[in-house]
Amino acid sequence: MLIGAIALSLLFVLGCSPRPLFWNTLYKGDHEDYYSSRFLVAAADGDLDYIRKHLREHPNPDDDRGDWGSTALALASSRSHHSIIEILLEHGANPDEAVPHGTPVSISIFSGDKIAFDLLLKHSKPNYQRSDGLSYLHMACSYLNPKDDAVNHFVSALLRTGLDPNHPYPDGNLPLIHLIGNQRELAIITVLQHRADPNRSNAKGISPKSEASRMVEVAEKTLARSEQRLREFDSGEKSIWSRADLVNYISWDQEKLARSKRILALVCQ
Repeated sequence: MLIGAIALSLLFVLGCSPRPLFWNTLYKGDHEDYYSSRFLVAAADGDLDYIRKHLREHPNPDDDRGDWGSTALALASSRSHHSIIEILLEHGANPDEAVPHGTPVSISIFSGDKIAFDLLLKHSKPNYQRSDGLSYLHMACSYLNPKDDAVNHFVSALLRTGLDPNHPYPDGNLPLIHLIGNQRELAIITVLQHRADPNRSNAKGISPKSEASRMVEVAEKTLARSEQRLREFDSGEKSIWSRADLVNYISWDQEKLARSKRILALVCQ
């Protein structure tokens, strides 16, 4: 009881509620000091009312970049604040504006946010490339973070704008090869429908067909290794895994092998 009373007294001294306390310490350190702008804090927090108020007085949302060079649109995109993304785009925010961690579009791809991506793409240049030559299509095909359906969504939307599915990465690799390596089955079907060439080789002489064949071989070896571990376990050998773990690994490896074989069949059609 005494501790609770002391805590309540401190809250009244520091602002009568927990909100000012955290705003002036932890919250401010995480947001205000980092972004150095109430407008950017609002974009990160999803404070639509403040965003509207700010834009009435300062109509160009990209003017405020804070000390770290970020934009309100990039922050809203990273937090999936879709209503704020919409209003910022209506006020001319640039979805291709480079910030330290990408662009608003590339951030939505990395996050796997299909809604944000669709909003941003309407105002974007689909053929945008970074200074190193990496395009949005390249990012969609190579990022590991998004789920399969999101990757397919991004790839499909970008290809519908007329992008070339065979346009190589800066290092000479190909979108289809990246998709095969990441086992993005849905997106592989999509790029093949848009005439990605399964016979075209990358800068190292690797073609999508040869990469798909290699993935099958790797999956077969991995499955065989997992099955061998289970046999050794059943014969009494010590193992850091339980039998249930080993059975699960075999199940996962079987699934990966089946997927690899489906992908190989797709590129060999």
